[in-house]
Amino acid sequence: MPGEGPFLAFSHPPSCAQNVEARPTLFVNDPYPFRVNEDCLYLNIFTPAVSSRGVLPVIVFLHGGNFQTGSSNEWPGHVLASRGIVVVSVNYRLGAFGFLGFGDTKTGNYGLQDQRTALQFVQDHIASFGGNPRQVTLVGHDAGAVNLFHAAAAMSGAEVSYHSTIGKPALAFNNTIKLGRYLGCTQAVADHVWDCIMTRSTNDIIQALHTIPVRFLSYRKIRGLRMQYEFAQDIRFT
Repeated sequence: MPGEGPFLAFSHPPSCAQNVEARPTLFVNDPYPFRVNEDCLYLNIFTPAVSSRGVLPVIVFLHGGNFQTGSSNEWPGHVLASRGIVVVSVNYRLGAFGFLGFGDTKTGNYGLQDQRTALQFVQDHIASFGGNPRQVTLVGHDAGAVNLFHAAAAMSGAEVSYHSTIGKPALAFNNTIKLGRYLGCTQAVADHVWDCIMTRSTNDIIQALHTIPVRFLSYRKIRGLRMQYEFAQDIRFT
């Protein structure tokens, strides 16, 4: 939680930086109703009126959008909360901001790390909101359903979906090089290209994502049906 005092959650936080024009065709002509900013790693927590601590079941919702678009703000949780459930919706970094990588050198799964951190926050703090950390169910659809485990409801997504992962290090590498070229980062050394991209503004990167024909997805080494997550090896669920 930011700071030591109360956090006044009277309005939606920003959505994570993204190319809003890449949203599904059904919505793309409508003005995007939320602010977009890199400072976006927030949770929305909806609770019913509770008289005791740590007793209610918890649903953690991960939005979809093929790791390119979407926001926790698009999914109000007050309806489910009115049924006696603590509802948590999660923002995570998207597109190049969340999945820029150089294959095995830099796997770049920052958006997945954001999800892991959110789950850890829930385990550590949800009792303060009336939720039971031992009764947490993850719910997600599309990209939000790719990374689910433990008690889960995965809608229209699967961990091995070809459309949501990059299994070849060369493809992840080439996507980053293409982004770098568009942004004027044409150095011969890959690490220098990476450092150059890091100096570009949020708006410049969003414009590049709108222009170049690549998508930045989660990178995984695929062995049969087993996914390898470097950042998740210390997670234990019982």
